Parts: sequence; C-alpha cells; structure tokens
Amino acid sequence: MSTFSDESFTRYAEQYLHSDLNSWTFFVQTPNFQIYRRRFDPKPSLFQYRVVGGYPDIPPQVLSKVYLDLNFRQKWDKNMLCYKELGSSDVLHFVMKYPWPMSNRDYIYQIGMKTIQAGEDRKVLVIQGDSVQEDEVPQYEPPSNGVIRIDNYRQNIVIEDDGRGGSLVQLDYFDDPKGNIPNTIINWAAKQGVPAFMKTLHDACIQYMKDHPDTTHEDLVPDVILQNTQT
Repeated sequence: MSTFSDESFTRYAEQYLHSDLNSWTFFVQTPNFQIYRRRFDPKPSLFQYRVVGGYPDIPPQVLSKVYLDLNFRQKWDKNMLCYKELGSSDVLHFVMKYPWPMSNRDYIYQIGMKTIQAGEDRKVLVIQGDSVQEDEVPQYEPPSNGVIRIDNYRQNIVIEDDGRGGSLVQLDYFDDPKGNIPNTIINWAAKQGVPAFMKTLHDACIQYMKDHPDTTHEDLVPDVILQNTQT
C-alpha cells in the first residue's frame, strides 16, 4: 500500500508558507476563519474548500492531537458514528452520519502527520489524509447496506504556532459525496457544516486541555527540514 512521502508533506508546507488564494473564491466568514472554495476540475459541479485562520487559545500540540484522536472524537463529533483501524493505525474505516433522508457515508482512508522545520525558529505540523482503494487495504471493510462509500477524498492541514500560545491553521478538504444530492443542499451543508465543525473542534480542544494539561508543553521535534526556504 502506498504511503505519504516526505515530499508530499513538504510540498503542502511550502504551499502554506507561500499561500496564494488567487484561484479560490471567498465563501463564508466565521469569527476565527475565512472559508474559500474552488471548483474541482475533474468534476466541476463539486468544490474543494480551504479554511484559513486560527485558534488564539489552542496550541498546535493540542489541536493536532484532538484532530487525530478518533476515540476522543466519538465523544464530541455528533456526526461520527464509528471508526475502525484496518490492520494499521494509519489506515481507517470511518462512518459519518448524513442528515435524513440522505444515506450515511463511509470512508477508507490513510492519514499521517509530520513536523516540518520551515526556518531556524519556525516549525509547522502537516497532516495529510487520502482515500485508499479496495486493493490497497489488507483488511478491507465493505460498505454496509444503505451506506455509500466515499472513494474520492483528500485533506491537507497545516498547523503553526502563532507565537502567542495559539495556532494558525490552513485546511484544504475535498470529497465526492456521490448520490443525487442537489447542489443547493451541498452548498447549504458546506456553509453550515464547515463553520460548525471548526467551532465544535475548538470546544473539544478546550476540554482536552483540561483533561491533559501537560500536552501544551510538549516539544515539536522536526521530522523533515525544508531546504533553502525563505520565510
């Protein structure tokens, strides 16, 4: 099965360091984030989304742990029905609740994280997730009756210390929900769902810090060092 390369992580870190929103269109504003979107070229009826902003009261160490801890996520994400590791902690089966009358969706995807040294005093956390196909998974999980398998999914996230105890965030997300969902419903769900998720993620981080106060003091040890990067 394929894994994320160091180049894949550093490429997205460099996109963040030299951010360019020219190809993106503003979509919606929240108190801490601006959300943009652009059409997905192979299927222009769908959109990719980019979330830019930050959490001034959440350190990167906490945000990354909460985002990746699916056991904890089952407690705070009302749309998460269940998950399962498929022979590796990096390959997951995830079932998501969709609003009635739509069918629930599930994902088989791989996820990974690396800390990138992007300058003498600058480190960024990069999280990447990508859908995995049936023939790449030793312990394949077939979709349940009434559940639609999402097999075109991608996420890229950069988290950086803002220098004041919080986090700067850039999150890119795309999936093809399949089914005959009207574009008006997809647009409404994105406009409501993305801000709601970012708010719920923030609240989960606050709770996590109360339960795990030592997490905020953990050092970020770089996995990869960017060469010849001007920041």
